[in-house]
Amino acid sequence: MPVPGEQAGRPRLRRAVVRLARLAVLTARHYLAARRACRRAGRDPVRRREAALEQFRAYARACLALLGVRLEVDGEPPGGGFLLVSNHVSYLDILVLAATARPVFVAKSEIARWPVIGHLARLVGTLFVDRGRIRALPAMLDQLAGLAAAGHGIVLFPEGTTTDGRRILPFRPGLLEVAARTGRAVHAAALSYATPPGCPPAEEAVAWWADMTLVDHVWRLLALPEIEARVAFAAEPVAGDDRKELAERLRGAVLASWAVPGGSREGEGMDDLAVLVGRNVALLRDADRLIAGLEPDAYAAPAPGAGDADHGVGSQIRHVLEFYGCLLAQWPEGRIDYDARPRERELETDPGAARARIARLVEGLDALAPVIARTPLAVRQDAGPDDAGPGVQSTLGRELAFLASHTIHHLALVAVLLRARGITVPDAFGVAPSTLAHRASRDRCAR
Repeated sequence: MPVPGEQAGRPRLRRAVVRLARLAVLTARHYLAARRACRRAGRDPVRRREAALEQFRAYARACLALLGVRLEVDGEPPGGGFLLVSNHVSYLDILVLAATARPVFVAKSEIARWPVIGHLARLVGTLFVDRGRIRALPAMLDQLAGLAAAGHGIVLFPEGTTTDGRRILPFRPGLLEVAARTGRAVHAAALSYATPPGCPPAEEAVAWWADMTLVDHVWRLLALPEIEARVAFAAEPVAGDDRKELAERLRGAVLASWAVPGGSREGEGMDDLAVLVGRNVALLRDADRLIAGLEPDAYAAPAPGAGDADHGVGSQIRHVLEFYGCLLAQWPEGRIDYDARPRERELETDPGAARARIARLVEGLDALAPVIARTPLAVRQDAGPDDAGPGVQSTLGRELAFLASHTIHHLALVAVLLRARGITVPDAFGVAPSTLAHRASRDRCAR
């Protein structure tokens, strides 16, 4: 816990100076160690890269300790030849991910020309992308495919820039072509940071974005007494043959694992709805992919033993979509009456109509991202015919959290119905993220 007033006095200056000196010594020592390791590895480029990456991992962990970074890892880092995407907040992201996953990084070409940092990046095999040369992209994709095939892990930052850490920009799909082309599944990770009370917030002292100068920012970061860093690895990788859809799904996976600094993971206290929107969009896309693979009869048929379709797959999907439609149509009025939602029979009998509705709902949810989560709402649900009260007080954030849980419940029922008919459903379909994380933790303990 920082001493009151410490951040304005000599202790802050002394801490930054001492850390800078120690960081210089640490960097020089690990740089020489990496050079020696590469020489011992001979001329084999694979062995040289492995040696450099192992040394860089040790360097990253030592740097985090020197900077007072307390690292929390949620989920299982991928291993072997993997592709991993993450949101991008700071140069500190490199150290956090290198300490946990031992990857090769893809960086913008300007970094290769930076003093010291550029040389270190080249030494550990960083791939540099020149965004102004579209013709160079095919060669870069071939390099990425070759590294993954050789068993190396690769990290991409598809936002294309850094942010203040309180939002996640749309993902650029360009480099994801290597995954779409080869069918390789892509892992996702979410990064977030926090600083102690009384210190500059993470968006000022940890996030490096906009027009911040590197020297001033490094000085602010070195002066912090400690930093909380969290990296959350998604429980399931994402695969697809369309790079644009893959980019959207991966952004949803990152959002679903993301913790906004200064806010809870359930939406209260957040400045925007990005996390909750991402979770709900990801669930709707899961439903859309499942529907796309079903025969119309399997979608519209009643549950085994039921006399009509009221409890079939289509009925569960219709119910989910109507709740989303109700929220999107009514929230601007400050009041939501779920009981007054229209019942549309077509949505439970026509899978094409359901998929078209999902596409419109995703657009509507994405448009909510700039809205404040604490926007007040009066909500009515399961009210009696004589209940004309104002409804229960809620917020837009709470309602999106409710809809995510509501959707998971009904998708779980869909999975049960389809499996009862002998139709294969992905293991993670209709399973809450917390349950997936628990299963992953249990499996790690079992090993």
